[in-house]
Amino acid sequence: MANLKTVVKFEIMRTIKKRIFWITSLVLPILLSGGIILVSIGSSTSPIQDIDIEDDETRVAIMDESMILAIPSDLTELQIPTSNGQTITWEIARDREATIDRVRTGDLDVFYFIPSDLVKEKVEIFTHNANLMDNFAGNVSALLFGVVSIDQDPNHLAVLTNTLNTTTTNFVDGEEHSHLSTIILSIMVVAILYNIIVMFGSQNLNSMTEEKENRVTEMILTSIRPNTFIWGKIISLVTISFLQVIIMLTPVVIAVLVMQDTVIFGLPLGEILASINWLPLTIAGLVVILVFGVIVLIELLMVLGLMAPTAKAASSWFSVVVILMFLPFFFLSSFFAPAGTNWIATALTLFPFSAPIALPLRIAFGTITTWEFILSIILMAASIVILMRLAVLIFRFGALEYDKTVSLKAIFSRKS
Repeated sequence: MANLKTVVKFEIMRTIKKRIFWITSLVLPILLSGGIILVSIGSSTSPIQDIDIEDDETRVAIMDESMILAIPSDLTELQIPTSNGQTITWEIARDREATIDRVRTGDLDVFYFIPSDLVKEKVEIFTHNANLMDNFAGNVSALLFGVVSIDQDPNHLAVLTNTLNTTTTNFVDGEEHSHLSTIILSIMVVAILYNIIVMFGSQNLNSMTEEKENRVTEMILTSIRPNTFIWGKIISLVTISFLQVIIMLTPVVIAVLVMQDTVIFGLPLGEILASINWLPLTIAGLVVILVFGVIVLIELLMVLGLMAPTAKAASSWFSVVVILMFLPFFFLSSFFAPAGTNWIATALTLFPFSAPIALPLRIAFGTITTWEFILSIILMAASIVILMRLAVLIFRFGALEYDKTVSLKAIFSRKS
């Protein structure tokens, strides 16, 4: 235990004394600040694709108190023409609260409530298990636009001038689900992983080759057990990684507290944050992803560093790790597909070295199934155990390879 503490303390102190550690830790807050400004500038011009509900599988109800649609009191269904020349059927709702409950329980997929005053009130849209990319507002706007006439009626003018305001409430498992909180937390996880691996990963990789280059491996092997040394390395690297997270999040938290009155997306930042429904289960899941993701990627870097004879040789492997980690971004469009329908998204979610990025992205988009999440976590946990044992074996039997890359085949043959 004393040796383990010595290794951990030495590695942590050696790292935090380096200037590059503090520089890389403060890069992310600067990027986040710039990103918020760019997003707020571009939010008003970004195109949004309307969801296609031109099929009878999507169960839709509508209630119109503005009388724009002129629905007769005895009518129970509304025939909506589609772009392909056919018609779909929407149910006519008469009881707002009862219809909302039907959406909450999954009996309906979408419910449009059109208020009596479209100038002062918002069109309310209630959805069940909707995805992040689903936009239902365009459908009701198009429907109203097709029936209004050009006159001085304030409701008609609101539709014709495209000043119709909408609000959407999504229900998941009977509870209101906020996409915004999920998006914010998922982006934070991806950003933290990016900073830890891309900005700090090469240091993790090189930390395993320094002992070889300094020719102190023999002394380590004679004074410390391989298991203790590797455990010390892992604990210290993970500790340093999360210390870096704390350092780079501290300015962000301070900025948020100071900028409560700053207007973003047309609303004060404090009001936006207060309106967000922070989901404990989602937070817990993303924390597990972050912890497991950091450990599995650090252990992968450790194994590659142990196999390489020099820091220069190890650096060539770093790009491979980054590519594996960011594979999901090359297939980002597949993550928009409904949960469980795209094999590429599933494969990237289950692959342990791309899962730390794929999981939060799919959680943000609302396109992941429970079994995919659980199996992905299990596979990452198994990878952590396997990589740990592999690192111990490489250090025990291949630490003295100063001139060539360690061969795994040779390691396993020596072990047997």
